[in-house]
Amino acid sequence: MKIILTTFFCILTSVTFSQNKNEGILLFQSGFEKGTKLVKSNAQSDILIGVDNSVAAPNDWTRFSKKDGYPIAGEFRIFYEGGDSTKRKSALVPDPKNPKNTVLKFSVFESNAVKKETDEVAYKTRIQGQVNNVSEGIQRYYQSVRMYFPSTTMDLLKKYPEQINWYSLAEFWNNAAWGNVPKDPYRLTVGMGHKPGTENPFYFHFSCDKYRIQFKADGKTPEKYIPTDIKNANNETFNIPSDTWITVEYYFQEGNWKATTTRPAGHFYMTVQADGGKKIVLFNERVATIHPNATQPDGLTVYHPMKFYTNKQIADYMKANHTPMEILWDDLKIYSNKIPNDDALQVELAKP
Repeated sequence: MKIILTTFFCILTSVTFSQNKNEGILLFQSGFEKGTKLVKSNAQSDILIGVDNSVAAPNDWTRFSKKDGYPIAGEFRIFYEGGDSTKRKSALVPDPKNPKNTVLKFSVFESNAVKKETDEVAYKTRIQGQVNNVSEGIQRYYQSVRMYFPSTTMDLLKKYPEQINWYSLAEFWNNAAWGNVPKDPYRLTVGMGHKPGTENPFYFHFSCDKYRIQFKADGKTPEKYIPTDIKNANNETFNIPSDTWITVEYYFQEGNWKATTTRPAGHFYMTVQADGGKKIVLFNERVATIHPNATQPDGLTVYHPMKFYTNKQIADYMKANHTPMEILWDDLKIYSNKIPNDDALQVELAKP
């Protein structure tokens, strides 16, 4: 998806903490430590297996990946969509800041995704950790994960001559736009942006899209899913650093623009905290987190908690300059019904 973003300036604030009674249910957590292994599932998917004993249960990747132990958590896999390990790969590697710590690394050497209709290779670029087949849709989703952007990637990416609007880092699908004919497809995407010029910083943004289905002549078979932006927001006050671990939190509350007698309004909340710094709020937004026309939303059943997804042009530029695009991940935690402990969020959620 290539989008043009309308700038939305947020006031950067430190989080004010209060007594939190909304601890929720921990669905899964892992620090990718000893006991965790990355294995090939098929030509276009890898899975993580094993128990990460560095954290408490639920911490068994084998049960998560095979969906036979943590049913509400769904089925986890790392999906590529095209290419082989010479074009993209995932790996468990030592933390560049602490070799005793193990982290997950996504590396892209050239554009890899394949257009199924024509078998055309390299029309876009993808690696994503994705969760499918969640047995019970999540109305309130919370995630925490650490991410690290190496300067080898970011220093060159700053020289890319065009504005970067599409560099996705997470996606949340409230009815997916593929497979059997979905009803009211919707997606919320978190990504990174950059304006041309090496003096300009990288920043976070999010966008929301509703989808319209275009059918083939039979009137039954989907041919295209056509997105329409319903929200775009940038926060250009936090500069995404290189060679520094940052922790991001997402809170996704299912709902429409306005609350009803049976369902709260939709909401998206995101914080970031660089190692050694304060936790700050990037987004605290009332927004439709379902297709605005949906009458019976059923929660998140597909989400991508760790993602790298961009266009062919950026990948071609990096390849021409002999530099891979890399992102590192650590300390993933996923909850249902956990509400972040922030007074400002509580105020927004309480509004009619």
